[in-house]
Amino acid sequence: MAGAGLINEADQAVARGDLRTAVGLLSQAAEAEPGNADLWMKVAALHRATGHPRNALHAVHRALAVSPLDFTMLLMKASLMQRLGDPEAGQAWGHAIAQRPDHELPPQLAAVMVEGERQHAAWIDSRETRLKAATQAAEAAAGKEERKRIERFRNNALGRTKVFHSSPTHFQFPELAEREFHPRRLFPWIADLEAATDMIAEELQAVMAAERAELVPYIQYDEHLPLAQWRPLNRNPDWTAIHLWRNGERVDANARHCPARWSC
Repeated sequence: MAGAGLINEADQAVARGDLRTAVGLLSQAAEAEPGNADLWMKVAALHRATGHPRNALHAVHRALAVSPLDFTMLLMKASLMQRLGDPEAGQAWGHAIAQRPDHELPPQLAAVMVEGERQHAAWIDSRETRLKAATQAAEAAAGKEERKRIERFRNNALGRTKVFHSSPTHFQFPELAEREFHPRRLFPWIADLEAATDMIAEELQAVMAAERAELVPYIQYDEHLPLAQWRPLNRNPDWTAIHLWRNGERVDANARHCPARWSC
């Protein structure tokens, strides 16, 4: 029987309440069209309705193999894993939450998401407890900077913070150690900069009020250049600057309004 015929027979079986027959027919249709994620989700829904969550989860996995970031599929996966008592259900809820669409969800899905967020938060707390226990001895023996790194590791592992990687666009100096955030002690001049905050603020007001001063986009490059990293900021007025020094040359129209800052 062709796929369309199997689906039609399955619909008729559902209409008369024969879900077992329907799931068998739809499974045959899905196997004939393994790239049809919608069919696999229908199979999953029928398995769930007939009280076979493990078979439903298998069908959802087949659907996710076609569309791995689909929000609805990830949501069903998480709910099925929770129903099965899988200890990693909390992580699965996190995967679904990460793909939540921007628009308002239907009431039924919104209610599921509330429960999913609760489950995910509980999973995060449990995992944090395990991580703290595992790093307790190392943390106790570490110095201030090392303890900060251990805490950052935990937050990264828990997904509470974003991991930042160096992505230089022009000058990639080899064999430098990658650090997300450098310790303050490596930059003793920061204290002098902070001490000059009021003076810098005064001169900023002066240069902003100057007739020839102009806020210009900080990132500016030709659109044809292969710099996708900066594309959202290119010529974007949301991130602007008044340059005192640009491309190796003093911008006199601006710098002359900042004599104290220029002499530092």
